[in-house]
Amino acid sequence: MRRTLWIDYARGTAIIGVMAVHLSAFPNELIKWIYTWLIPLFFFVAGYVNNISQQGSFTVYIQHQTRRLLIPYLCFNCINYIYWVYIGRNFGISIDNNIELWHPLIGILYGNASWLTHAVPLWFIPCLLITETLFFLIRKLSTRNQRLIIVTASLSIGFSLYTTLPNHLPWSFAQAFTMLTFYIIGDSSKAINIKNTTNLTLFSLIFITTALSITFLPILSTANVAYNTLGNYWLFLITSIIGIIAIISSMILIERKFHNIKLLAFLGQNTLFIMSCHLILYACIKGFTFFVLKLSLDIYNNIYVNILLVCSTILISIPLIMGVNKYIPWLVGKKIKK
Repeated sequence: MRRTLWIDYARGTAIIGVMAVHLSAFPNELIKWIYTWLIPLFFFVAGYVNNISQQGSFTVYIQHQTRRLLIPYLCFNCINYIYWVYIGRNFGISIDNNIELWHPLIGILYGNASWLTHAVPLWFIPCLLITETLFFLIRKLSTRNQRLIIVTASLSIGFSLYTTLPNHLPWSFAQAFTMLTFYIIGDSSKAINIKNTTNLTLFSLIFITTALSITFLPILSTANVAYNTLGNYWLFLITSIIGIIAIISSMILIERKFHNIKLLAFLGQNTLFIMSCHLILYACIKGFTFFVLKLSLDIYNNIYVNILLVCSTILISIPLIMGVNKYIPWLVGKKIKK
């Protein structure tokens, strides 16, 4: 099946954003802006490309999701846990945290960022699974004309959980109801021929959304969906939609102008591996510069060094991803080619 480049570009941009927000040297305003659209964009795109309609029964759906999400979730948790036990918890701030060995194991079952201390980014996988399961049930039990009512109900539940149980439910259940909104918007956007939008319209959308983002930025809190700390809930929703429109419009224009940016598309096609392993690679690179090159870790307070760290991590990831895709594709939820 022919891939849609702007979707891969959007995912690639989002995964670079994930890598950026996990470093401390980038400007706070930049991080705050990235957080407004980062996770909602992933769910919007997931909704746009979903093929749930082709998975007739719930049994078929569960089998598909087990291969696509559950197996990678468990495998990457094992990899991160082994790294954490033997290396991660013995260096840096982990030394002072005194986290018991059993704590992350409970976290793997609970699927909540607060418990996944060995691999916080993996919270995203169970949240996506819950979101898509909710959507599967909605699709089976409702008509397209009822989607607006369902979105309203989903937001109401999401807001209620946000104000009462913000990050206490397993598998990021509270976040899933909020992210379901973006997932449904993405699915509904299939009916709009986004790619045929004129350049003038796209430039206008980028200009308007950029102006709105600059206007809202001073009054925004730094929203972290992983821990369901969103600041003003309704303002978060508005600025997330603004950010999604800006990124999607930009990616369509980039596709038209440059046709095929292979590296960005490659990143967008392999977000699961990067999301699951980039913190380990960060730590390995930092360990190399500290123990082998004898450089102070203070260099990572510099924004340019952090940019270099992101680039180095991407370069190291490329052969690893190619190896995984060729020899053990099940690790990232892909089918084994016969």
